[in-house]
Amino acid sequence: MFLEDPFGVHRNALLPSLAQRLNTPLAAGEDTTSVEALLALIPAIGFLRVDATTAGGITAALSASEAAGAMGCSVLPHVFPSLHAQLAGVCPAIDMIEFIPQQTGADPTGLLLEREPKIVDGQWQIDQEPGAGMALNWVGVEKYSARAETIDF
Repeated sequence: MFLEDPFGVHRNALLPSLAQRLNTPLAAGEDTTSVEALLALIPAIGFLRVDATTAGGITAALSASEAAGAMGCSVLPHVFPSLHAQLAGVCPAIDMIEFIPQQTGADPTGLLLEREPKIVDGQWQIDQEPGAGMALNWVGVEKYSARAETIDF
């Protein structure tokens, strides 16, 4: 469907030249750390790989996703589906979200969450609880932490 991240994030200036030489759309952005840098990618790619955890948070990811959609670029958020499903629920440019099953070991985020994600008939069920869709299981967080510290306020 696309060629993802053909260059490292610091070589994204090469994307337009490559895009002109290929019939396959390019996808990039998952390691990009600002809305401005994400927006600069859009003219050369077919799929924006936004990640709210690196792009500056939910507001930044939503801004970049909406801009991509307005420019005819599809958005496929990078992992953290519980978080990015919230974006997909409000941004029409997001057709799908990336999901890596926990048993692969490639995305252990589920070990830290209070509720496991639900997929019904291939459709992600967006968490309706207040917050960003990622209620933490503090027992799991402590179990997998390298260090724990309590701060009194």
